[in-house]
Amino acid sequence: MARCDAVGLSMSSARSGEATILDALIAGQQVVVVQGAQGAQLALTLARLAYLAPTRPLLVVTAEDEGAQTLADDATFFGVASGDAVADTPAVVVLPPAASSPYAEMAPDRSATLARMTALYRLQRAREPTGELQLVCCSAAALQRQVVAPELLDALSFRLAVGATIDREALLARLVAAGYERCPAVDDPGTFATRGGIIDLFPPLYRYPTRLELCGDEIESLRLFDPASQRTLRRCDELLVHPVSELLRPPGHDLRGAILTLADELHHPTRATRALLDEIERGQALLGGETLAPAFCGALVPLWRYLPPTTCWVIVEPEAVQQTLVRQLEHHDQLYQQRVAAGRLAYPPAAFFSTPDAVATASAARPRIEVRATTEPADRVVSLVAGDNAELVAHLKRARAARGEEIVTALARDLEAILDEGRPVLIAAGDPSHAETLRALLETHGLLTRTLPAPTPGEPAAQGMPLPEPAAAQVYLRGGHLSRGFRLPGSWIVVAHDEIFGPKTTRHPPPRAQPGGPRADLRELRIGDAVVHTEHGIGRYQGLVQLEVAGVQSDFLLLEYAGGDRLYLPVYRMNQVHRYVGSEAGAPRLDRLGGTTWERKQRKVAGDVRRIGEELLQLYAQRAALAGHASPTPGADFIDFEQTFPFTETPDQLQAIEATLADLTTARPMDRLVCGDVGFGKTEVALRAAYLVAAAGRQVAVLAPTTVLVEQHYRTFRERMAPYPLRVESVSRFRPPSELRGVLADLAAGRVDIVVGTHRLLSADVQFRDLGLLVLDEEQRFGVVHKERMKRWRTQVDVLALTATPIPRTLQLSLAGLREISVIATPPQDRLAIRTVLCRWDDAVVADALRKELGRGGQVFFVHNEVQTIGECAERLARLVPEARLVIGHGQMDARRLERVMLDFVAGRYDVLVCTTIIEAGLDIPRANTMLVNHADRFGLSQLYQLRGRIGRSHLRAYCYLLLPPFGEVSDEARVRLELLQQFTQLGSGFSIASYDLELRGAGDLLGDRQSGHIAAVGFDAYARILEEAVAELRGQPIRRESDPEINAQIAAFIPDDFVEDTGQRLELYQRLSHAAHDEAAIGDILAEIRDRYGAPPREVDALGQLMVIKGLAARLRARVVDLGAGRLALTLEADTPLSGERLKQLVTTPNSGFRLLSPTRLARTLRPDEQAQPLAAAQRILHALLPGGAGATTAAAVA
Repeated sequence: MARCDAVGLSMSSARSGEATILDALIAGQQVVVVQGAQGAQLALTLARLAYLAPTRPLLVVTAEDEGAQTLADDATFFGVASGDAVADTPAVVVLPPAASSPYAEMAPDRSATLARMTALYRLQRAREPTGELQLVCCSAAALQRQVVAPELLDALSFRLAVGATIDREALLARLVAAGYERCPAVDDPGTFATRGGIIDLFPPLYRYPTRLELCGDEIESLRLFDPASQRTLRRCDELLVHPVSELLRPPGHDLRGAILTLADELHHPTRATRALLDEIERGQALLGGETLAPAFCGALVPLWRYLPPTTCWVIVEPEAVQQTLVRQLEHHDQLYQQRVAAGRLAYPPAAFFSTPDAVATASAARPRIEVRATTEPADRVVSLVAGDNAELVAHLKRARAARGEEIVTALARDLEAILDEGRPVLIAAGDPSHAETLRALLETHGLLTRTLPAPTPGEPAAQGMPLPEPAAAQVYLRGGHLSRGFRLPGSWIVVAHDEIFGPKTTRHPPPRAQPGGPRADLRELRIGDAVVHTEHGIGRYQGLVQLEVAGVQSDFLLLEYAGGDRLYLPVYRMNQVHRYVGSEAGAPRLDRLGGTTWERKQRKVAGDVRRIGEELLQLYAQRAALAGHASPTPGADFIDFEQTFPFTETPDQLQAIEATLADLTTARPMDRLVCGDVGFGKTEVALRAAYLVAAAGRQVAVLAPTTVLVEQHYRTFRERMAPYPLRVESVSRFRPPSELRGVLADLAAGRVDIVVGTHRLLSADVQFRDLGLLVLDEEQRFGVVHKERMKRWRTQVDVLALTATPIPRTLQLSLAGLREISVIATPPQDRLAIRTVLCRWDDAVVADALRKELGRGGQVFFVHNEVQTIGECAERLARLVPEARLVIGHGQMDARRLERVMLDFVAGRYDVLVCTTIIEAGLDIPRANTMLVNHADRFGLSQLYQLRGRIGRSHLRAYCYLLLPPFGEVSDEARVRLELLQQFTQLGSGFSIASYDLELRGAGDLLGDRQSGHIAAVGFDAYARILEEAVAELRGQPIRRESDPEINAQIAAFIPDDFVEDTGQRLELYQRLSHAAHDEAAIGDILAEIRDRYGAPPREVDALGQLMVIKGLAARLRARVVDLGAGRLALTLEADTPLSGERLKQLVTTPNSGFRLLSPTRLARTLRPDEQAQPLAAAQRILHALLPGGAGATTAAAVA
């Protein structure tokens, strides 16, 4: 016990718990029973045990998956290292359960597989002499599922180091064998990409992918890079690579023989067996291939094979764990019998699962701690005597409800009483920023506080014993999250953030950044896709072709127009081309080269757009001229309200909140639109605005287009405002007339602070005493008459509009100055990504999915998009799961009946909603966390993404099952589309998947259906440009289109296809370079990125970069054409060139300047012999000097 004494912890406090347990284990006691733990006290006890006995790891087994993760999170808060900043090698490892049964014919969830394999590799590394494993947390289900043997994992893992010699092809083969997927660019864990001597690789052990550069067979460098920007972050010396698939094949393993043996045992038809073997030999992905895992991997082994022999088992509620083990085995045995009865190959459950007896035998062979809530008194029981914070939580609630007192004021008073008793307090304050805010608020109440460092990756949060006795009784705050607080007798009182400010979701690491930067809409361009050229209109992309012009090779974009006309567009002018976005109803009509249709369409759109702009500008001017009502600046009570938000605000959300509050606290009436995807946090912006206005004594009206959305908002506003003296009411046709009359009377008298309703609120009989804020949800769904009434309100009160359809940033910029728009494009950090499962229809899988959700008290959306057969589908589901309460909803039902169905489902009167795609945008049903989509192959990506967004709105893991017919009935295109959706498990990735469909819909919703027709006619980008020009004209700003010079240079300037093999990546780079021509620094960054990603570029790429710089400089000089060759540089200038007549005269009359005028608009400069060797560099210097303020602004000699 020397280690305990070394940190000054009093022996008496240790003796009460951890030291007693440790003494018993050291004395050889096989089972120690622990009881009485409150809140996160068990995690503290485990953290202390891990500290006191660092060579004795703890395997913690819980009955439920969530319990294992919660224990690990709590232990991390108390000081168990959570992971290394580079390689994520923590002292606490959580083994997640497998995402699906081995008997379900479904594609494995990639993220779940990556998490399991990474956890196993960490356990494997922890067995090495340098390993520091302290805690392994898993549920009974995760423990029971057997895993690949550690010997196989070890054989397929390897280390790469700078200076090592390696065969490139052998390395690629090892990656494929380990389950890594090849892709054009590495964005996600478990993928790799190759470009000559450069290999990008993303082992999930690391937070960032690594770029490996070979020089011959030697590893010249290893560099971590950002998957969003693809740029290097820093160098590293070595890289650890481990398998990322659970279908691994040992070297020399006879897979074919193993499958034939299994087929013989089950008397499987020979033809079916041969077809299966053919699929495997072709490398085709198997749906439900996990059922054959033992054939691939050999015998699977129990998890405890990975643990050191000194491991101590900690079983939380042994009876519940035992019941889970028995129930799981029985369930999977049923599935196995069904699969075999259906004539399918499958190994028995014993090949995949450890039996309850095997688990009991394994745990009995090691020292064991059993944690029980209560137990009979016995000699081997250690009581962790502690109290909970129930009284504190209840007091805080009462104080707010009774006196409208701020939470922090009531908390400060309670903390003061605790400190008077001489007891220290530790508050888990949530995010580090919350810790500082709470500390400042407590200090305003005279409390002495101290902030402790938050847990950091790779380091314990506390040096020494977790939570030792402090020197003084004061309030300590630490950033971090704790499930629930507790009170140690005569010692620490630990309080969780949630106990003060209300229930929170479990925090999770922020999602990895998605590739961002300029919109690279040409990367996914396919031959035959429609594109829009700014001058020639809509054409069809026919490929990237290489041509020789005047003896010089270059790349051209081939565009086909009506009548078969062709346009070869030089790659340096790719800024003139955009992917066509504008019509979901088939391909658009092509324009004719040299025709007038394109100009006519643009003129027609411009006329209509100007009228919209005039309306917006007039409304803007009316509002600017009015003196509105300024809300007070947010004070302590508002900060108190902010703390009750159950998630961490995203950067976009914070900007929207700050902009809204700034609008409210100025006298000018607000008219702000907040738009963003489903579940991105728009309602929180409205809640904070409503609180600020209502707390200041003015009324708030929240208007929604349907009764269902009204009920949703009413529930949300009522729950958030419940602790405060603010009355929230609803107005809709489903409310009894007598109640409604009372609400309206109270509303007129000012006794209702916030009212939520449909367009009924716009009726003449609805009066407000002092309306201060109008919140409009999905304004575009209201009728013309209602919109006119809203328009009148806009000049009188603050208006905050919300829409669930993302508005593209290009349109946001086009409307700048006419309407305030906040775009929330970053997904929330605190929600679990939706598990997307691809599987064939299987009665067992469907029934299992429904029962799993119903078993945790949830609800299910079952999407069947055929009205004619939806009744049959519902009957089939009722037979599969007779205990489920089902209801049908589709668009051909009577509107009132459908509304009633939706309301009943929202209210929880039904478990399963069998419906078409009528699930409303913006509908938030936190209990609905499972969705099944029948015939998912018939849906588009944007449709599926929008549907999937209806679930995953709470802290629980959400599941979306994409049900397919037999694989022969699914087109290759549909299969690729669905696999793509499955890859995008990260919340918010729909912006990447289907941004074009979403942007089109968002633009149409914001500007009206007529504008949707205009967008279809000219394409979205051209429409946005026309709108921007119309707005500038209305505001009296000059319209000056950027010059886009034609460059004629006798120099090869392109990206060779043997340097960047992927055509999509070349298109993206060309597009980015051409858009960056006006910014030399941006061109330099792109060229540096090319060097970083692809290695040293050939001279053609360097020449392309210089050509882009020349184009940008020439554009600033308003040059229409640049000719570089035959020993001279010639510019054809526009009439509005900044080169004045006097300047041109000075240039050509200066002796030996080399300049001469070939015509009034054509200036030439002869290159000197030394310049002719580097004509591109010489052209850049000359153009720089010609610019106003350049090196030659005063003398022609400088230019010469």
